[in-house]
Amino acid sequence: MNRHPAVEYAEMNLRCKVIEYEKFKRAENKSILSLDTIDNMLISKTTTPDDPLYSEQWGIESVNVLEAWQDIIGIDNKVTVAVLDTGVEGTHEDLVGRIATGKNFAQYDSNGDPYPEDMQGNIDDNGHGTMVAGVIAAVYDNGIGIAGTVGHGKVEILPLKVLNDMGWGTFYDVA
Repeated sequence: MNRHPAVEYAEMNLRCKVIEYEKFKRAENKSILSLDTIDNMLISKTTTPDDPLYSEQWGIESVNVLEAWQDIIGIDNKVTVAVLDTGVEGTHEDLVGRIATGKNFAQYDSNGDPYPEDMQGNIDDNGHGTMVAGVIAAVYDNGIGIAGTVGHGKVEILPLKVLNDMGWGTFYDVA
């Protein structure tokens, strides 16, 4: 298509797949995206939440989230973060009250058209999308699971299911 005179640019529709957590843990080069927000609360660098898996969250300190929580004290805005992945389990106990009604773009009707339908149950049939949502928005200091990077900040996750139950999709599906 790039050779057609009417086409300025064409991008290949490549396949993509989420990386399994165990492979990610073993990888030497790790990167993490974080959203740093807090709701009128001062948290010192020495504050350790009572979330049982917090000690395994190497990313919190590596991206300076604790410092960011202090820098943005007084922000009262609610932030919506879209998670384009395998969906998000809306009933997960560490995400209660933080999940919006999402859309499912990974299912198809009898005509082969994608269902851009509301996900009433915010279903994640793979688990990866729920893990990503937890890293962003898991309730901080509640004695359950992990501490999300937003701490006590006001956040809402908008789950957009663009990858199938095996974690596969294409760049076209994601875009």
